[in-house]
Amino acid sequence: LPDFLVISPPRTASTWLYANLCRHPDVFIPEKKEIHYFDSYCRVANFQWYLNHFKNTGKQCKGEATPSYSILPLQMIRQVKSIMPDVKLIFIMREPVERAWSEIKRNHLDNMGLFSLNPNYRKEKPACLSTEQLIEHLVFEWILAHSDYLGCLKRWLSVFPREQMYLGF
Repeated sequence: LPDFLVISPPRTASTWLYANLCRHPDVFIPEKKEIHYFDSYCRVANFQWYLNHFKNTGKQCKGEATPSYSILPLQMIRQVKSIMPDVKLIFIMREPVERAWSEIKRNHLDNMGLFSLNPNYRKEKPACLSTEQLIEHLVFEWILAHSDYLGCLKRWLSVFPREQMYLGF
């Protein structure tokens, strides 16, 4: 089982952290940064599939980084706790407006969020969005959920003790 989970929301330097952890000789992180077991694959893949990501790691500290874990529902966080009661959690925050803007730009590149739902948005770069369009993106449910640091932390800390979580900026 992993010793730690990076549960930082998207666009909060989780990729930077992942890259640096990969370089540490005493840390094992799967080659694929985001495993998405607890938010997606647990519905279709057995638990052994998840464990296989961490086999043959010897005495290395093991972990994974999946940003969407930040918005897991309480029931799934409880399941994580039942499986890994001693897992350490890493939650990094970024200035919220910068984080949201970064996610909007990323969604444009990847044709996600409102860019995938509204073909008219796809034609325009995020910097060219009107004020109304920008507000529509900023209040898009996915962007709001990831920007709600307090809500994310409240859910995770209602299940895990504070001593198991590292908070960084």
